[in-house]
Amino acid sequence: MFPAFRSWDASSLSSTGSDHAPILLTIRPTTPHHDRPRPRWQEGDWPGLTERLKNWLVPPPPDPPSPNQLDQWFSTALSTLTTAIEATAPYSRPSPRSEACWTPLLTTLRKEFMKASLRAKRLRTPESYGMATQSKLSYFKAIKRAKATYWADFLAKTSPNNIWMAKQLVPPRKTPRFPSLPDASNPVAVNNALLSHFFPPKDPLPTRGRLKRNPSATPLTKEEIKLALSKSSPSSAPGPDGVPYAVWKKVNLINSMIILKLLSPLVTFGYNPPLSQDRQQGSPG
Repeated sequence: MFPAFRSWDASSLSSTGSDHAPILLTIRPTTPHHDRPRPRWQEGDWPGLTERLKNWLVPPPPDPPSPNQLDQWFSTALSTLTTAIEATAPYSRPSPRSEACWTPLLTTLRKEFMKASLRAKRLRTPESYGMATQSKLSYFKAIKRAKATYWADFLAKTSPNNIWMAKQLVPPRKTPRFPSLPDASNPVAVNNALLSHFFPPKDPLPTRGRLKRNPSATPLTKEEIKLALSKSSPSSAPGPDGVPYAVWKKVNLINSMIILKLLSPLVTFGYNPPLSQDRQQGSPG
């Protein structure tokens, strides 16, 4: 109720004749949250994407580039690649009440359940009531099976590094919602402590000048990229680019030169792009 609360007034209503004062509350419902459509990667056109990526060429970077030019080249090349990957997968149409375990079968059973219920209300016969009851039992049993299957699949795909996520979903809600850190007694302090530790402030890069090749930089290899991708969990949530690690692994299997050509200039020039907050995670870089 608190997010919908707008104002209160204790003087506009007449007295009730007791020691209690009536209070007029003004409440405005909050705008419902709508999830953005997400690609259904399991239903993607992988054969078509394979043919498209086999001959995919990453445009060459400027030589010698400035920091801004190299960052713009990397962002443009990565955006073009992710757009091509997302174009092969159909998009979902999530609703505010959608769940991760929901399947097309549940949608069909729900429609049959609603039809049987409306038919029973209209006909009011024992046969129609029996069909509605049977449809309801089948629908709710399918929901339980879908939740159990989704949970089992989540545990099977969760790596040992991310098993703490499963542990957080099991305990009751009375457990603490934020960890205990020294000199951090509230969620805001914990958030600032974690951000300052994992994302320490960096000195701004120069806006002018040209980057020079680092003679001591070791060339990036396909084996390094394959090893880095193998350590990433396929069940982890994708970053702002929307492409999960499982898809990047398939892209690397189709054409191992794509990610190598994207990252090699950054290694060659010893350049760490000043990624914004919405690009710090979820991209091959």
